[in-house]
Parts: sequence; C-alpha cells; structure tokens
Amino acid sequence: WRNLNIDKKPIVLMIARALWHKGVKEFYESATMLKDKANFVLVGGRDENPSCASLEFLNSGVVHYLGARSDIVELLQNCDIFVLPSYKEGFPVSVLEAKACGKAIVVSDCEGCVEAISNAYDGLWAKTKNAKDLSEKISLLLEDEKLRLNLAKNAAQDALQYDENNIAQRYLKLYDRVIKNV
Repeated sequence: WRNLNIDKKPIVLMIARALWHKGVKEFYESATMLKDKANFVLVGGRDENPSCASLEFLNSGVVHYLGARSDIVELLQNCDIFVLPSYKEGFPVSVLEAKACGKAIVVSDCEGCVEAISNAYDGLWAKTKNAKDLSEKISLLLEDEKLRLNLAKNAAQDALQYDENNIAQRYLKLYDRVIKNV
C-alpha cells in the first residue's frame, strides 16, 4: 500500500472484475459513506463490455482502483476486510482466497455468496444492491475488533475444507466405501 499513498486507516478490499453486477456501485457508495474510517481498494480488470464500469467512474470518488493485478495473495494478506457485494455468483473463488488468508469478509446475501459464507460465523451478509446495509456491515467490522478477528479466525479454519489434500482424502474415503459395497 506504500506505493499507493494510502494513509494508516484500515483497508477494505474488493477483488472482482469491474462489472456492475459484482456490486461495484454499492462498493463505491459505501466507500463514500465510510471514507473517514477506512481506505477502499478495488482490484480487477475491465473491458469495453457495457456491463463494465467505465474508467471514468472507477477513477472517480474515494476508491483506489488498481485494475488487474497478479499479487492477489499479497493484497489479501495486507487488507483488513474483504468485500464482495455481488448481485449473483457461482461459487466465488475470491471469497475462498480471502478466507484462506484469514480475513473478515462481507458478502451480499445473493446465491453463491451465501453458500461460501455462514452469516455471523466466518463473515457477514449484507443485503444485495443495498449500499447502506453494506456500509453498516463494514462499519461494524471496523469498530468491533473482537468480532472482526473472530470471523477471520473462523474463515481461515473453514477454508481448510477446500484444501486439495483434504478434498483428495474425502474422495479416497468415498471410493473405499463404494468398493466395499460392490
């Protein structure tokens, strides 16, 4: 963050392509509401697709837009809160990456995100397309360090179930059961 001239406030990070349905507008609105409490950073590529936010929009306001980056793990390790306010998701890999880095997470309560985060256990759900609710959830984590650290600890623990070695072990156990029943 040193190269970005970001002050010492906590860092709220969103990693997603700069598509409207990823909740970019709500992220920017939340950043405006909470600009005195935290720095907001958006990382993700864009193209000329009409569903992408314009560069003019992305570079306006209080969010530091970094574009596409290859140092995602380093960025995650150095942020305080990860946010994904999508309108819809499959199973969001960026959320798993944030969990693996032990971050407090806020996601929208849309399909996909609610499968990745258990509300109030390893993250918080905010209402989809609702910048005010998103801001309230982020603010809660900024103000309540104990909650933030507890969610982060649970997120890191939960991420272990997605480790390839754990998945391989579960498949081997399943195959053993199938073979024994043949």
